[in-house]
Amino acid sequence: MHRLCAIPNLIDKNITRTAFSILISEYKDYAVGIVDAHGRLISQCSGGLPIFIANALSAAVREGLELYGPGKLQQGDVVINNRAATMGQHLNNVVMYTPIRTSEDEQGLFGFFAIVMHWVDVGGTAVGSSSTTSSTEIFQEGIQYPTMKLMAGGQRVDDVFRLIEANTRFPKMLMGDLEAQIAGCLLGRNMVAEVIAKYAMEPVREAVQRFWARSEQAMRNAIRAIPPGTYSASSFLDDDGISGQNIPINVSVIVREDDLTVDLSGIADQVKGPLNAGYEGGAVAAARIACKYLFSPHDPANHGSFVPIEVVCPPGKILSAKPGAPLAGSGKIIPTVVDTILRAFAGALPDRVPAAHHGT
Repeated sequence: MHRLCAIPNLIDKNITRTAFSILISEYKDYAVGIVDAHGRLISQCSGGLPIFIANALSAAVREGLELYGPGKLQQGDVVINNRAATMGQHLNNVVMYTPIRTSEDEQGLFGFFAIVMHWVDVGGTAVGSSSTTSSTEIFQEGIQYPTMKLMAGGQRVDDVFRLIEANTRFPKMLMGDLEAQIAGCLLGRNMVAEVIAKYAMEPVREAVQRFWARSEQAMRNAIRAIPPGTYSASSFLDDDGISGQNIPINVSVIVREDDLTVDLSGIADQVKGPLNAGYEGGAVAAARIACKYLFSPHDPANHGSFVPIEVVCPPGKILSAKPGAPLAGSGKIIPTVVDTILRAFAGALPDRVPAAHHGT
């Protein structure tokens, strides 16, 4: 497992070195990880932004598995996805992944090496795409790439490359980042394959299961230190740029013996302006970031850490917006939501919860 945790960090360094845009090389607006054959996170790099630690890679891979099935994701395929209804974040965040296989049958699929990267511009009304503050629907914010193969069987699908290049204001910069993302996926795949070749498939899978179990148990032990009960907090965002009205954020956390529910039912309904997020990229991401920060900040990010956490957020809320809603500012609402979840824990963990940061 040490090798499976180290590989995403090695690819992280390669991306920093080879990417063209400063969003990637300096701001590190990306994340690198390994997910299993069911889309569950095995390991993820320790760099990158917190918004990606929760489930961005998993959400993209799960859609690919549903669309293609594991049998049609073969060695040499490279898939991309930034679909708003799946990812729930602004369209600049594009996930790319490639299968890790020992054979062509379903049992030969170990998982996927995946990288999410903020592409510098994907069209739309504003330069940079996600910089818009006035969009009222997702179609004004850029192009969507639903689950689609960038490479098939190791061969580039030239039409898709041309489509990407034609839908950005900065083709040289974006295509440079794209090559770094492809290279990272393929090199990471090969490095994981070397681990499997050395130890065999089943022992590696068993190591992953033990790793998850250890992380899950650590999270449950941390939750046990909190007295059971319901903890609540409230805050607000100034406005969505369109309506001019405050946006309430009401959070409740229900703690049981060794698991908990983050209930976001009390947050505002989705808004007209671009301060929305989808369920996976909004509600789930905010809840998992806050809990990871509080309960297992030093453990590597993986599926096991999130098993004890349930997230409730009905459709149509600002963090579970329906398809078509503008999402450009999804990253701007998460910090304040995370702070509010932390505030809910303050009464139970006064020595662990800090004051809020600046938000966005």
